[in-house]
Amino acid sequence: MNQIHYLVPSFLASKGLVKLHIDSFNHFIQTEIKNIVRANSRVSVPEANWWLEYNDIYIKPPTVNDGGVVASRVTPHDCRLRDLTYAGEILVDVTFVRQNEVVSKKGVLIGRMPIMLKSSICVLNVYLLLMGVLIYKLSFLCPLNELGKSPSELMRLKECPLDPGGYFIIGGTEKVVLMQEQTSKNRLIIEEDSKRGLVCSVTSSSAQTKSKTNIVTKDDKFYLSHNSFIVDVPIAILFKAMNITSDQELLQLIGTEESVWANFVPSLKLCLEYNIHTCLDACNWLHSRLRQPRYRTAFGASRTLRTAANILETDIILEIQRFLRDIIITHIEMEKLNFAPRAFFLGQMVRYLILANEKRIPPDDRDFYGNKRIELAGSLLALLFEDVFKTFNEDLWLTVSKIDTKRRCTPFDISRHIKTWMITEQLNRAISSGNWIIKRFRMMRHGVTQVVSRLSYVAALGHMTRMTSQFEKTRKDLRHNVLNWDDLLKKGLVEYLDVNELNDCLVAMDESCLTDGNHYTHMEIDPATILGVVAGLIPYPDHNQSPRNTYQCAMGKQAIGTVALNQQIRFDTLQCQMVYPQKPLVQSKTIQMMHFDELPAGQNAIVAIMSYSGYDVEDALVINQASIDRGFARACVYRRSGVHLKMHENAVYDRLMGPSIERETGVLRRGDEVLQADGVAYIGACVNDRQILINKEMPVVSSSAVLDNAGSLSLNVNTPENATEFKRCPVDYKGIEPSYVEKVMFSTSEGNQAVVKILLRQTRRPEVGDKFSSRHGQKGVVGLIVRQEDLPFSTNGLTPDIIMNPHGFPSRMTVGKLLEVLGSKAGAIEGKIRDGSAFSGDPAEVLSQVLIDHGYHYLGKEILYSGVTGAPLEAFIYFGPVYYQRLKHMVMDKVHARSRGPVTALTRQPTEGRSREGGLRVGEMERDCFIAYGTSQLLLERLLLSSDAYDACVCEKCGLLATSPNWCQYCRSSRQVVSVRMPYACKLLFQELMCMRILPRLRLRTAYHSSIHTKSR
Repeated sequence: MNQIHYLVPSFLASKGLVKLHIDSFNHFIQTEIKNIVRANSRVSVPEANWWLEYNDIYIKPPTVNDGGVVASRVTPHDCRLRDLTYAGEILVDVTFVRQNEVVSKKGVLIGRMPIMLKSSICVLNVYLLLMGVLIYKLSFLCPLNELGKSPSELMRLKECPLDPGGYFIIGGTEKVVLMQEQTSKNRLIIEEDSKRGLVCSVTSSSAQTKSKTNIVTKDDKFYLSHNSFIVDVPIAILFKAMNITSDQELLQLIGTEESVWANFVPSLKLCLEYNIHTCLDACNWLHSRLRQPRYRTAFGASRTLRTAANILETDIILEIQRFLRDIIITHIEMEKLNFAPRAFFLGQMVRYLILANEKRIPPDDRDFYGNKRIELAGSLLALLFEDVFKTFNEDLWLTVSKIDTKRRCTPFDISRHIKTWMITEQLNRAISSGNWIIKRFRMMRHGVTQVVSRLSYVAALGHMTRMTSQFEKTRKDLRHNVLNWDDLLKKGLVEYLDVNELNDCLVAMDESCLTDGNHYTHMEIDPATILGVVAGLIPYPDHNQSPRNTYQCAMGKQAIGTVALNQQIRFDTLQCQMVYPQKPLVQSKTIQMMHFDELPAGQNAIVAIMSYSGYDVEDALVINQASIDRGFARACVYRRSGVHLKMHENAVYDRLMGPSIERETGVLRRGDEVLQADGVAYIGACVNDRQILINKEMPVVSSSAVLDNAGSLSLNVNTPENATEFKRCPVDYKGIEPSYVEKVMFSTSEGNQAVVKILLRQTRRPEVGDKFSSRHGQKGVVGLIVRQEDLPFSTNGLTPDIIMNPHGFPSRMTVGKLLEVLGSKAGAIEGKIRDGSAFSGDPAEVLSQVLIDHGYHYLGKEILYSGVTGAPLEAFIYFGPVYYQRLKHMVMDKVHARSRGPVTALTRQPTEGRSREGGLRVGEMERDCFIAYGTSQLLLERLLLSSDAYDACVCEKCGLLATSPNWCQYCRSSRQVVSVRMPYACKLLFQELMCMRILPRLRLRTAYHSSIHTKSR
């Protein structure tokens, strides 16, 4: 029992962090995609005597087309650098008719599938790098190979060994599919509806169709509610349409209790009221109440249900039963039109609804996790691919329908008429935008995917992982890898329990509960596994107030640290790196299992919990200037800029030009100082605001309509010989502080377009206003930076790096932080890492004893001396190390002010937003404050002079806007036209009102003289 915690690392070693995502995608590409193709395997055009049948479908490992005939292998690192999509070819084996001849063809390309990293066909799993060339890994042929590559192989592929995978790369951007919480499919649910009372429903989902069946109660009778019918269908009539015509057989399907029969008898009487006794009567009744007599088939064609007037009695049963087969409980398979399995399931739905109405069973809770399912990337992609594949087949059917394959001179080749871009673009667009649009079900989901956050390693894990909390017992053999997780599963020592099974189990939290005398069925391996990846990093979380742990889950993802082991070769859009990251002195077991100690995001700071001046109120921090000079919390911010050199309509590419020289002075043009001859800034250059990074020029595409020799009108587009005009479209640097060029990369993207990328580096020292946080959700900004000589010091001459106000503890109740100070101090003295895991961390008594043994106060307090006077402070100070995180929120990124700048074209008011050099808006509440304080001149200056002042011409006689300073169009005179200063938006409003046939008139009078306007109206 004392070695039970070794089971959790064994589980992670066996299953990994994102195995749920990867297994879901593997199941999709190995099983589900084949089932989808099998369900839609035939496309036929009877009029052209043509058909096509899919025999098999498979996906090849990722490749990229560099303009050659044969696609070359590609790695994820190449895709990130070159803005490529990490995708493999989707190939099918088909059989089709060509001029009355059946032809089989293998390896027909129908599109490209984005590949999840670390999946079964990913480069990081199935290839070896040998002599610089990617070759197949032989163990890939074995379906049991799930080991992937070793860390050394991953590093040779320029990948981080600690990267969990489980995401896609679309156009060079990493995208992760978020887990989607949905109600469970193919499961009977009884819920309460505010309008219809209790409803028994089942959402059916299969490879062929998806539907929902609802049974409702009205006036003690049971009905089927479906949008295909104009009225609710009595359930007894539906049974008779399914060939269950005997009342006794119908009652036996529902149950054997007399109370159940008594509740169903009123529904049987409805058949007598409608005079329905046979299957034909029921089918006629259903046919007359259909909402519309058509429904869609596989390839978009409309199938029409014939009317009762032109159909035989034997055929109407066939038509209605086929219709019911496609809409009622479709997840239960049928042999031909044998409704017995579905009738039995329908009877159980009625039975459970009767029991729920009698309060014999409770209704189901929608919020209960046993009634929910988590949709992962594989199931979401299967849903999308099924819709895309059916659309692809419909387009293929329409294309062949327009071609007369019988009279073609050349043999008909189907591969020339397949639009491979349809599947490729729709899959890429869905993952790139996060919008899942399923046309067949009119389903639209937004935000399904997100960009992987690479601010820190924890932020990336928080996007993709979830800790599983149900584990079981262990043995000491796990430490030496004698037994692993799979062995324990086979022996029955470990068991997976889902939420439904937990209702019938009694689970002990730890071994101490086993002495209570209760009959426990299971025991948790470690109670700390109830926490997720990010929450598991908090030391002593069971001693903190719950909201503080929640805050740390958000701020832990914003902490600046080490992104990945390959961070120096990445070209991310924005990347923040801690210069001197450190391991925490107090760690939880999760930190070691998640490898956070290898990719940390913080530093151990010496903290004195005391009051120092008035700059430490409201959680503000006082920081030692000498600590900052030595590199405390120093970070580097990397930003990427780049361009694509595209080809335009006149077949001319964009180009890069070197620095320009002014003709008059002979010096470099302003802004081109850092450019080299190739038009790109040199490595190590210091660039300031408005300086050119990449001097790109774009050809001026001109075209003109001319008459050719035959007298017809043709379009003349300039060619490379006459396209000599180029315009400058440079990429410049925007920032209030200079940056340095770290790297420059030249490459090509898909389609053989040149790509130029520049990585800029900016070193950030902590300054007043920057945001910091401990691992206990106590965030605060830097309030004051003090010289080391003025700060208090201990007897040993130790000066704190951070001073924190003690008033931040009583209301926050973060006792875990106090324990961290004690544990970090004991760990620093002993030279070892202390355990701060939830529910099992080192107790305060043990830590206090360590301090006593080494001559320190048992509470961790020390006597400090004033740095100003040298006198000892009149109180013991709680003094010790705390692991502090520097967050991404920095003052340099928040500076927002302007005097003059760009304005919007419509209203001529300043633009909005910091990125567009906009102004700070004076809103309605600010305006009300100005009015309340009587600051009329300030209102005039803010809302008129500094915004959109405009001198408008107004006629004093009619009060309308004049067309010019010398003419009033309404009065046909220029004698009484004067200039009036007003906001341009006001003048625009008057003109818009006039467009709506509303005539605003101004009554003018002479204004008072002021220092701002000496003459105005």
